[in-house]
Amino acid sequence: RDAYAFRKMHDDVTDGVRMLIKYGVADPQRIAIVGASFGGYLAVCGAAFEPGLYRCAVTVAGVFDWQRLIRDWRDDASYSVALLKRRIGDPKSQSAKFASLSPLNAVGDIRIPVFVAHGDEDTVADIGQSRSLVKALAANRVPHETLFLKEVGHGIARVENRVELYPRIEAFLKRNL
Repeated sequence: RDAYAFRKMHDDVTDGVRMLIKYGVADPQRIAIVGASFGGYLAVCGAAFEPGLYRCAVTVAGVFDWQRLIRDWRDDASYSVALLKRRIGDPKSQSAKFASLSPLNAVGDIRIPVFVAHGDEDTVADIGQSRSLVKALAANRVPHETLFLKEVGHGIARVENRVELYPRIEAFLKRNL
């Protein structure tokens, strides 16, 4: 199985959630999807591609446009860019494939509140990814909250930033579940 089959990974998450519901482990009226980095991508995919499954979504430092990620990566990440291109393709010659991977293209289908957090010094997934998501959410009148942190990199590693982030996520989940 292709380790870079992003939509298939999304389908695996969906299948897992549906099994938890089927066997009574999860209450179908109280399911959120939460993730950071690639998990943040999967959280927004769940919100966009699985209407009705989740009550809300949380994304932290996510990537929502893989074509943009490859374009924006710095020269010192050339090995990573080459590997990603080899695994998922070249966005210049496969733009339709890359468009299908992007939940930004399906934001109009999101019907649940979304919490978006990102650090402004993220060198892995540029904050522009989350800013584009927020702009699309606003344009489609999707309820959302944001937390953009200053002088914070990928993963929001510093304790003081997590002390700010986690209570905000907890409050968001409490309001929306």
